[in-house]
Amino acid sequence: MTLLFGAASCGGSNGGTECELGAAEFVDCTADRPHSTQADRARSCTDAGYTELGECTASACETGYTLSGNECRPFCEPSSQVSEDCTNEILNAATASRTRTCNAGGSAYEDGACVVTVCEPGYVINGSSCMFQACTPNAVLGDVDCTADITGAAVAVKSRSCNSAGDGVVDGVCTLTSCLVGFKQRTSTCDYLGVSLTSGNDFTCAIRPDDTVVCWGIDNTLETVAPSGGFVDVSAGYNAACGIRSNGELACWGLMSNLMLPAGPFARLALGDSHGCALRPDGTVACWGTNTFGQTQAPTESFVEITATASDSCARRNDGTAVCWGYNSIFQPTGEFLTIGAHCGIRADRTISCWGSPYDTAAPTGQFLKVVTQYGFPGQRIGQACAIATDRTLHCWKAGSINYAAPPPGAFIELGVGGLDVCGTRTDGSVVCTGNQMTPPLDLQQPAM
Repeated sequence: MTLLFGAASCGGSNGGTECELGAAEFVDCTADRPHSTQADRARSCTDAGYTELGECTASACETGYTLSGNECRPFCEPSSQVSEDCTNEILNAATASRTRTCNAGGSAYEDGACVVTVCEPGYVINGSSCMFQACTPNAVLGDVDCTADITGAAVAVKSRSCNSAGDGVVDGVCTLTSCLVGFKQRTSTCDYLGVSLTSGNDFTCAIRPDDTVVCWGIDNTLETVAPSGGFVDVSAGYNAACGIRSNGELACWGLMSNLMLPAGPFARLALGDSHGCALRPDGTVACWGTNTFGQTQAPTESFVEITATASDSCARRNDGTAVCWGYNSIFQPTGEFLTIGAHCGIRADRTISCWGSPYDTAAPTGQFLKVVTQYGFPGQRIGQACAIATDRTLHCWKAGSINYAAPPPGAFIELGVGGLDVCGTRTDGSVVCTGNQMTPPLDLQQPAM
């Protein structure tokens, strides 16, 4: 790709090639970066001809390699090992884990067997499983973790006793002790405080606690006028937004208000510049809108997560791998991810890895919970991405010369990244925005009750 900007007058020549003084471009240097499939460096025209600016930067790697700074390195260190929890794979296990070992080529982790180390009260380890152990009738055996039974719970337990015949167990009611950050504890439930956010071109939409959608910001094509009714998901793009109604059907407003939409039901959706893709309950994807770069031609397989930027889309499979299609499809993610945000994803160790222009700049170091990239600008090396760190603070980074908004301060559980703005839902349920945004509606600025 070549981008020219700011030509003034004729400059010098380099190898007999004249250039416009002040012009700048990106030139291919893939051969200089081992294991890369795409790399380039910037150069500008001076009186002496073209002068190179900066290092050769890789933006896509061969299968089994991942971006690290401006180089391509193995996905993992050969023979290195990581531990993975697999407790939910063994019935009545309290603690179980497996060792994953990086293969000789450094391209993937290979799974070891799931090994149980502790069984729930009333059960003992029997090889690779937990076996019931005869008990004293009506004896109290101990507490069993039931955190997974309550959405948003941090700690929840239930008591376990031996039955009256001594040949089985009886569990008590699951009792909630505490909730996760971003959830408010009720008697037996945890209410999520996070207002779901999505930002497009100078506007943001949110799903209120009552499931209605509200939008605010600069209105060019009625993109801030959301339809009435309940919604389970919403996504904003370039002067358009779409949502999934409570019955699973799609609704769009703004520039996409007159498009023919695929029939539902759908569970999740993502909007780009002038296209959208939605995930059905069975994991298949349906797309609509402009197809200039193949951005609506989704793979015919099953996914668990869908994302989109300007003219491309990416989706994550159940095994953690991801695939992209559309404008940036020459840049493909490698390895496994816990979650993705278009052209950036979060690995199992909570670090961020990005691929493809313009997000192939160095992401922040540290550990993160969620990453979001802006809807993007087709064909240009400019863009912004933001992420929520494990300490709940926001971190943003950019490519290009545009001055994006600084992230707002505080601790956050939800995030929206737009053209020149950033919005977030704090852990108390209040919404705040920085940048080229109008102030959120008054009810969203207040902490949740």
